[in-house]
Amino acid sequence: MAQYLLQSLSAVKQWVRHYKDEGIDGLKEKQRSGRPSKARNQNHTKLLQSILAMQNNKNGGRVRLKDIQNMLAKDFNIHYQNINGVHYLLTKLGLSWISARSKHPKQDKEAQALYKKLQTKGNRCLTYGHRLK
Repeated sequence: MAQYLLQSLSAVKQWVRHYKDEGIDGLKEKQRSGRPSKARNQNHTKLLQSILAMQNNKNGGRVRLKDIQNMLAKDFNIHYQNINGVHYLLTKLGLSWISARSKHPKQDKEAQALYKKLQTKGNRCLTYGHRLK
């Protein structure tokens, strides 16, 4: 049976024991102990809005975990020893730390589009730092 469930024999025996002792309720997930979150007293919506506002107000580059760690300490009085706790908090808030490529604040979308257009036609695009027109 353990092989069929892809579990160890001891895990299956433990499930059977819980079922015999408590019935179906014995098989349900129980509350786990652990350190309470440092952000437990804070409004998670407010934290999320602050982090998203920080990203939207960034003029080029990315918001780093270190930036969020500093913002949490300054604005919310939440102090994390390392950025692993910040990453865990972001995961709990539903944020993914996969980001798009950063955009330079002075980028020229028209020049980029023209460059791509010329490249797809097989033309060599020699700009030497000059603006394409």
